[in-house]
Amino acid sequence: PTADIEETVDAIMEAYIEEDVPGASVSIVQNGEIVFQKGYGLANREKEQPVHPETTYMEAGSVSKLFTWTAIMQLVEEGQLTLDTDVRPYLKGGESKLTYDEPITVAHLMTHTAGFEERVEDLTVYDPDHLVELEDYLAPERQPKQLYPPGDVVAYSNFSTNLAGYVVEELTGMAFADYVELLILTPLEMEYSTFDVRYDRISGLMDEKAVGYTKKGTEWVAKPTSYINDNPAGGLTTTTNDLAHFM
Repeated sequence: PTADIEETVDAIMEAYIEEDVPGASVSIVQNGEIVFQKGYGLANREKEQPVHPETTYMEAGSVSKLFTWTAIMQLVEEGQLTLDTDVRPYLKGGESKLTYDEPITVAHLMTHTAGFEERVEDLTVYDPDHLVELEDYLAPERQPKQLYPPGDVVAYSNFSTNLAGYVVEELTGMAFADYVELLILTPLEMEYSTFDVRYDRISGLMDEKAVGYTKKGTEWVAKPTSYINDNPAGGLTTTTNDLAHFM
């Protein structure tokens, strides 16, 4: 029963809200239906603005990768590529920087087994003027080292996910954010979701967006607005209600 779910979640949230996080948003899906939704704590302490699961925007972080893989699998279903497609031609000159001669496949990107080291330079920026186009962000001079042969080692790779997003752009002729909006977000009625890296330009979003905080001692300190260059790997801004639609 929903009452039992709420009692359980309330008890869990009571232990963490204000202690570890100032606010949280919860949606629970069962058998294709949203069975519980509730916001806890504050999205903005300065405004005393409560968290609301339907309208409080939050940064999804690496949950964004699920949308990139969904886009890839849509293109696989359409026959535009396969899981065995060699993605090295999409490196745009970065092939010469690879350590190994074996093909890097779509499946390697999706399973974090392409062999790349993880680098986070310019992943997050605080000045939107420092945002770059996906193709430029993947330029050979930014390409991480290939430490392992493809398929040998699982090594978490934002670069691999961004490369997959670039494959989507190249195959469809659309910006990654536009493709996801048209083919995933809109059909799922995820109207409070965007991969627009300049989300501050979207009307009303900043008024409803949760503020990020760091705890220093017993005080919460607001962090500045950040922007994501690793868009396919972590650029989704969304609500938990919208994520429940995706589930």
